[in-house]
Amino acid sequence: MNSNETLFVSVKEFTKASGLTEYCVRRLLKIDEFPKLKYGHTIRIPLQAAQEWLLKRQGSSIEAEFPAFYG
Repeated sequence: MNSNETLFVSVKEFTKASGLTEYCVRRLLKIDEFPKLKYGHTIRIPLQAAQEWLLKRQGSSIEAEFPAFYG
């Protein structure tokens, strides 16, 4: 998968691209601010926006910022 050509990815594709587990990605999807597109039961993640969102929060405590991730 070439990230320069791919705009939106599935949850499983995002797990491969990010190195996160599927459980972790599904917990991220519960956070309102996490970039995602939902239509019906389908979820697509904008690859670049999600990577930027994660990098911005890299130094902060995600538990303090987003208790939904741990609840």
